[in-house]
Amino acid sequence: MQPTGPERFRIAVVQGSRQGSGYLLTSRLVLTAGHLVTNRYQVKVAALGGVGEIECRVLWARHDRECDAALLFAKKGGLLPRERADELDTAPVRRGRPLGLETMESCQAIGFPRMQRDGEELDTEQIVGTFKPGSRMVHARYVLDSPHTPPAPLQGGESPWAGMSGAALFAEGHIIGVVVADPHGWQHGRLEAVRSRVLFDDAKFVQELVKHTGHEPTIAEFSGTEEHNPHAEFERRYAAQVAERFNELTIFGLDFSRQDPHRVAFTLTPRHAGTGCGVEIGNDCFELDQPAVLGLKSAQTGPVHVHGTRHAHRRPARLTDSPPAPADRPPAGIRSAPGPLRETRRRSGPRRPAPCLVRPGGQACRPLSPE
Repeated sequence: MQPTGPERFRIAVVQGSRQGSGYLLTSRLVLTAGHLVTNRYQVKVAALGGVGEIECRVLWARHDRECDAALLFAKKGGLLPRERADELDTAPVRRGRPLGLETMESCQAIGFPRMQRDGEELDTEQIVGTFKPGSRMVHARYVLDSPHTPPAPLQGGESPWAGMSGAALFAEGHIIGVVVADPHGWQHGRLEAVRSRVLFDDAKFVQELVKHTGHEPTIAEFSGTEEHNPHAEFERRYAAQVAERFNELTIFGLDFSRQDPHRVAFTLTPRHAGTGCGVEIGNDCFELDQPAVLGLKSAQTGPVHVHGTRHAHRRPARLTDSPPAPADRPPAGIRSAPGPLRETRRRSGPRRPAPCLVRPGGQACRPLSPE
């Protein structure tokens, strides 16, 4: 199941020009705030459950009015033990871009703010609140408002959220921004973040991301108008699996696979048993597999589903076409003796109608080609 927020072993503390937070995109690649790494040569990162502080180099950084973010890369190995690093690297981080101006509840970020320090020991804080895309639009910042009692200011007027900068902001299980500020006038009940759109509009950022992740970033788009459903991710995955496994079109008893135009699924009933060795439909010949259907005549009372392969297609057909019916070539059917199923023809005898090809009213038809 996909995570709905930050993952434990991706949360990191960044020690640069000042202390802040970060989020691991891979076991070596870290997303953080740009103002933390003004000194590019003195940056260290430690991940929760990791191997300790590791020196990192700055791959990319911006610190201007619109953008305040950086990408760091661990110099020696990864930030996590090998087993955990392999697991992390096989599960890419999901990235998102909110649409519209509707608010979204239960958005969150986890970092290492000053208010959680116990002496010199750092600890995490998880802020959960309302994402308000309509706020701070001119400055291109995202806003997260907390409904909980805000922390008290620290002595000397320092923000209790100092150290939270660089934490990844999540909505609907996707990273949508990077926390960078505790704005004045909101009594420490609001945090601001750089928008994901700003990051992905930066060609250098995307270039470094692709280089060190090995793939182009996929960005999901969503909005607050979608009703919150805790089972939405499971339902999306289930729907995709059903569509992949059962993506067939059924027409007059024939199922055409969209994935292979030469594979056809037949629905046959007991009346079709013992009529030959294969199936001939118009100008197309089909060789059937699954010999188990040969017990159809004596053991089945309902329809049986089998599969066949198209061997020839001589001309395009329309739904109103009638198959040719020369008197000396009866259609092949299914025999009741075991053995391989192949097309057979007889030189005499009346022609028998091909199974499942007669429309109501007696008009014969050809199957449609798959889309």
